[in-house]
Amino acid sequence: MIAAAPLKSFQEIQKEWERLLAISPVNTLFLTPAWQEVWWEVFGNGSSMAGFYLRNSDGIKAIASLVRHDDIIAFVGNRDTFDYNDFMIQPGYEPAFFFGPAGPPGRTTL
Repeated sequence: MIAAAPLKSFQEIQKEWERLLAISPVNTLFLTPAWQEVWWEVFGNGSSMAGFYLRNSDGIKAIASLVRHDDIIAFVGNRDTFDYNDFMIQPGYEPAFFFGPAGPPGRTTL
């Protein structure tokens, strides 16, 4: 079973984050926990963390590093690097991330 948990800090799941990023198709410097933390410390004033991650018994399968500023939720990171801001998802777990544990309509297993 896969479950969502709020992302409260970048250190909280750092080792698992780095492992997931290494196998993710969107592995860039801008998605490392170190880069995200520095960005947050410099530019995160007045914002709150709005990210989450998906975990099952085998570990973390997806991370959504998001920030909330007023009524806007966006990726953590600079708008100028938007090509590098993305969701980190272990290949094969995209349906669980985008559609929830049940997957897309009509799918019976994950």
